[in-house]
Amino acid sequence: MTAAAFDRQGYCPQCGAPVVFRFAAAHAQVCAHCRFVVVRTDRNLTTLGKVADLVEIPSPFRVGTSGTLSGSRFRIGGRVQYDRVETASAPWQEQFIEWENGSWSWLAQAQGRLYLTALY
Repeated sequence: MTAAAFDRQGYCPQCGAPVVFRFAAAHAQVCAHCRFVVVRTDRNLTTLGKVADLVEIPSPFRVGTSGTLSGSRFRIGGRVQYDRVETASAPWQEQFIEWENGSWSWLAQAQGRLYLTALY
């Protein structure tokens, strides 16, 4: 999938680098240049603070990858990582899936299985 005409874009208030909100409902994006969280409001873009680097976890699912599942096209639009200190599964990572119909879901890998979570 290519960037949609409805993508929201602007410039990072911290460093001036371009920031694209590829999912129209997304209200926050990490600036690829300075690593600050850029938040979209009804008036402007603002920053919330700098985020830590993510731990590299081997996965065939990379941000920007697209594919088809049961006849529906999707794109991996982002990922989130949680550090669950002192647990065997730390850190935990999920990918944000954007579907061509505008819906979204989360994809997680755990214990050798894939879990797709969506609103119905």
